[in-house]
Amino acid sequence: MRSIVLPLKWVMIWNRMRRFPRSFRSSWSPSMILERDWRSSMSTVNSLWSPTTLTLTTSNYKLKTINERFETLRKMCTEREISLQIAQKMHKFNFDVNEAIRWIQAKAVLLTSEEYGEDMTSVNTLLKTHLEIARELETLSEKVDR
Repeated sequence: MRSIVLPLKWVMIWNRMRRFPRSFRSSWSPSMILERDWRSSMSTVNSLWSPTTLTLTTSNYKLKTINERFETLRKMCTEREISLQIAQKMHKFNFDVNEAIRWIQAKAVLLTSEEYGEDMTSVNTLLKTHLEIARELETLSEKVDR
């Protein structure tokens, strides 16, 4: 069960209220005290935001503040975009390198085979596979050179 931490002001009021009869205390629960405080706070906020209190200088100050914060946010967005693009290039490079390594390892197994065929058909199949690997190797070397 979570305990609720009440402000000291409310605790003091509640402790004082314990001295009153139970019938009177039930009408002054902490939630009622909280609601009363909330209403007084809202009336203060509403009075601060009334049209008569807003002047041209405060409006200009707020507009300037908003514009500064927006520019800061825009710069942060641009910096993050650049960082993400750099990260994307690095991850793509690492992916391509790992893919090339896996391909080389798979083809190395075929090229280190001691099998030379037992008849003409198997020799032709092995030769065709070897020529295909040589073409793929040439294509891969062009990619590596870039």
